[in-house]
Amino acid sequence: MNRGNRGMKLFLIRHAQSQNNALPISQRVQDAPITELGLQQARQLGQWARHAGLDRIFTSPFLRALQTSQQIHETVAVEWMTWTQLHEQGGCVSGVDTASFQGQPGMTAVEIQQAFPSCQVTGDIDEQGWWKSQPRETEVPLLERVLEVKDHLVDELGSTGRTIACVTHADFSDLLISALQDHPVHPTVPLRGLFNTGITSFTIEGSRVQLDDYNNVDHLSPELVT
Repeated sequence: MNRGNRGMKLFLIRHAQSQNNALPISQRVQDAPITELGLQQARQLGQWARHAGLDRIFTSPFLRALQTSQQIHETVAVEWMTWTQLHEQGGCVSGVDTASFQGQPGMTAVEIQQAFPSCQVTGDIDEQGWWKSQPRETEVPLLERVLEVKDHLVDELGSTGRTIACVTHADFSDLLISALQDHPVHPTVPLRGLFNTGITSFTIEGSRVQLDDYNNVDHLSPELVT
């Protein structure tokens, strides 16, 4: 569905519940899959997508985001592809605190293609994985990344007339939502508490960015809201 130069409809979607969301911080792992409840959330998100008119899905390369995006794709069969910059703040690291953080590779291109054959894997993801065992992302590169994603959405995609979904993460979404509204962007600002598969939508026309809906979970049955 293309609407010419009438701007872009953007849906920012938090991934479905992951095993890390359901565990204490001390038991979390670097790249957790979604839970059975998360799978139900993602399937209901897929039903929402039937009426969203999506043209493309961009997804974080974390497993939980890929699994969520797959459920949308399987329902509406639109093009979906990785966008590494949508990853959660910090990157792919093991450990639970500054003393124990250690960079991990993240999924490789082959691993993503084998698990999700219909997903287009961008060239920045190779045999070293998408995070490439870098140290944990710090505040300055995080904020630079947020602004780079915002600029790409507004300057490069904002006049395409497309309807785009970005499947990403709670903390990163918080910062990106602020950036899109030209609000101060800082990781110490209290988190908004975005729901799993919560949908925040914008209309972007040129440099004008309008918030249309925030953290919407009307697609979920009440017992699935987390």
